[in-house]
Amino acid sequence: MLDSRHAPQCGGSAVSLKAIGFGLGRTGCTSLAAALEQLGFGPCYTAARLANPSSIPLWNHALDGTPDWEAIYQGCNAACDHPTAFFYRELTSQYSQAKFILTTRDPERWYVSASATILSEKVQQDLERSPIAPMVRKMHARLPGLYSRDKDQVLDAFRTHYADVRRYLSADRLLIFQAGDGWEPLCNFLGVACPTTEYPHANEGKDFQDEWKSRFKG
Repeated sequence: MLDSRHAPQCGGSAVSLKAIGFGLGRTGCTSLAAALEQLGFGPCYTAARLANPSSIPLWNHALDGTPDWEAIYQGCNAACDHPTAFFYRELTSQYSQAKFILTTRDPERWYVSASATILSEKVQQDLERSPIAPMVRKMHARLPGLYSRDKDQVLDAFRTHYADVRRYLSADRLLIFQAGDGWEPLCNFLGVACPTTEYPHANEGKDFQDEWKSRFKG
């Protein structure tokens, strides 16, 4: 069962999002969230917030076409990861003044990482038995093939998402970003000074697996 203790909490008042990431899971979303928070754009909403049961009805409404974005992102200044990534059309309209970031990764390397984590049979079985199963099915339907057992279908869906986001947003409104790029392109895009610390590297494969085991028992 999902454990809400692992979900970072956003503040109590609704704030328009200032930065939104549309990259798919396992492209450095958790690292981006940590970076945004370090730069003063936090709290950042990520997939970990799905551990909070109150968020599930809100996302179900969004997936059914009646979103309440202010309720979903209440108190947050940024968002990335799933399910946010699937709503790039709606969110660029709702938060038109935000900075939009597309975390990406070499498709083959992404597939290796995703197959061992978010696309693995265990994770998908755990999700199917969890309270968020209906929501997850609706989310999968927004990008058919991404959660297929067929590698070619998965990679086609991955490439489709990235091509669609790039077509939808003009180059001047979207930062294409990889974690290995470091602080400079992100900070230049956001208009802030670069920290002297290293760019965050969070939620590596083993970190994900350990965290998943702590959320799902059995």
